[in-house]
Amino acid sequence: MKGMKFLFCLLTAILATFFFINGKAKADTPNNSVLRYIRDGVKNKGWKPAAEQNWLSKSTMLPKNNYRYGKARPEGIVIHETANPRSTITSEITYMYKNWRTAFVHNFVDGNSLIGVADTDYQC
Repeated sequence: MKGMKFLFCLLTAILATFFFINGKAKADTPNNSVLRYIRDGVKNKGWKPAAEQNWLSKSTMLPKNNYRYGKARPEGIVIHETANPRSTITSEITYMYKNWRTAFVHNFVDGNSLIGVADTDYQC
C-alpha cells in the first residue's frame, strides 16, 4: 500500500507540474485517461490526495532559463528519488535551495504533500 500511495503522489506531482501549478497548460479533464485513472484509484482504494502547496514566492533566486523551444515548452519529465530514509520533504527543499546551482527541481512529493518550488515555465 505504501508503494501505491507513493505512486499516486508521484502521478499527482507530474500532473500538477503541467496542469495545476503554472495554470497555463490545460488538461481536457473530463476525457483525460491519466486523470481518470487517478480519480478511480482515489475512489476505489480510499487513497487521499496529497495536499498541494505552492512555495514559488520562495524561489526568487532560481534562474529563469527557457526550455530549448522556448518559455513554457517542456519536453519531458525527470523523476528522482533521494534514497535517504531519514530525510523529510522540508529538509530536501531546504537542501535544494542551498545548492540550486548544481541542480534544482520544480516539485517535491512525499506520501502526504506535493510542494511546487520552481516555476514550470522555465527549465531546472
